[in-house]
Amino acid sequence: MDDNVEAFARARKRKLWTRLFVLGALFLSPCGYLGWRFYSAISAISAEESHRQANRKPRGLSEAERAALRSELAAVQGRLGVARGAWTRDVTPEALAAVAPGDGPCGVRVNEKTAQTAASYARYGSTQSNYYRDGLFRRHAAGAPIPPLDIDAQLEQLGKIAAKLEAGTADREELTQVRGLKDTSLIVIVTQDTAPVARGTSEALKYTPGRLVGTAYVYSFSQQRIICVGPLDAMNGESVEFGFRYKANDGIFDKEDKMLETARVILLRDLEVQVIQELDHSLRAAAP
Repeated sequence: MDDNVEAFARARKRKLWTRLFVLGALFLSPCGYLGWRFYSAISAISAEESHRQANRKPRGLSEAERAALRSELAAVQGRLGVARGAWTRDVTPEALAAVAPGDGPCGVRVNEKTAQTAASYARYGSTQSNYYRDGLFRRHAAGAPIPPLDIDAQLEQLGKIAAKLEAGTADREELTQVRGLKDTSLIVIVTQDTAPVARGTSEALKYTPGRLVGTAYVYSFSQQRIICVGPLDAMNGESVEFGFRYKANDGIFDKEDKMLETARVILLRDLEVQVIQELDHSLRAAAP
């Protein structure tokens, strides 16, 4: 009798698990199908993009364009060579100290991005990060030597383009690069550089604002002189919006450490945005 009862119980249990399995399969099958469709679509897009990149034909130069590239390349290299020589005379601590702001606005606009772009970069470090970064301006300690880093970088880039031109592999991208080179270098002589500090917990996050103080200058390669100057005093705002993401298996201490590190990075990006925005307000055309 007991054996019959146990057999009956086992049969009911198997039947119950079978039903649960079938219900689970029915429930998950749409999700699985949608996931498979999504994966297939992404794979197809990725494969198509890879195929397009692999088969992208360089936009070759015509004889006229090749001659134009050669001429413009030589002209820009010559201009930058002259500017590099003038830099050693015009961009020294003593020479910069003698530059005074005039009455007119600076003809160079530093910030051309929207407030939404700035907020997106500061909070999320979005792909717009190249809009706001230290590479946009060169910071130097007061009294320290100021090398012509932007000029050297452009001369190196032009040297690579010249090599491609001689090898016959230059295309219209190189012509566009030569014509699109910046004519100015933005430098900041820093007298105070205080990094922001985040502290507390995710429930009570606090921070001490960072601050960057100094004087900004814009040097023109074509004019071989400082064309804009202005004081700089930028700091984090009184309110900075933070966003955090954690993994499911992160421990409580891991979460708090990651929160503080993320907050620090967001504060640094926010300070970069504040610096760029402040420069647009403070830069003036240099007095004659």
